[in-house]
Amino acid sequence: MTFIDLYVGGAFDGLEVISTKLSITPKVAGKDLLITNVRNEVRKEREKVNLLAAMPETNNQLTQLLIETRYDFVIIHPRVRLGKRAIRMSKRYETPLVFPVEPLFELRASTITKARRNLLRAQQWNGFFALSSGARKVSDLRAGPEIASIGILLGLNQNFARKAVEVPNAVVERAEKRKRQLSWGIEAV
Repeated sequence: MTFIDLYVGGAFDGLEVISTKLSITPKVAGKDLLITNVRNEVRKEREKVNLLAAMPETNNQLTQLLIETRYDFVIIHPRVRLGKRAIRMSKRYETPLVFPVEPLFELRASTITKARRNLLRAQQWNGFFALSSGARKVSDLRAGPEIASIGILLGLNQNFARKAVEVPNAVVERAEKRKRQLSWGIEAV
């Protein structure tokens, strides 16, 4: 199985070589992936990109973005405090919460603690979530088993960690189906 990972860095030097070595398929911001919180931009750019993501700054913004059904997933930075309501909403609207591992490499105790708290809450309430490297540099890309191991080190159950790296494949498949829809529930054949 090929692991699909998010890459939000700028330069593409060596991306193909590392992605083949790690057996991952990177989804590059600006090329395959659009990360925005602006609704007008979402409507205009939906056909041009494969995946659409949001990165909320506050809990209220997280709630509003989960209701919006155009997003394929929502990226949760450790500074956003994840609550039970947001986890339930992500399950109801089938919008996975993606936890990037990249902020943990700053090695700040507060960031690691907040990321761990969010992950354990998502696991406790059986949330629909995924783990991703969220790499800003090509050298920060990680393979699926590595990211699952980081999740286990943060306290995730082994089964949840395995599922969390498999979710991005389902998200990409669902995004492809959404692109074929003319309207909600009406698909072009």
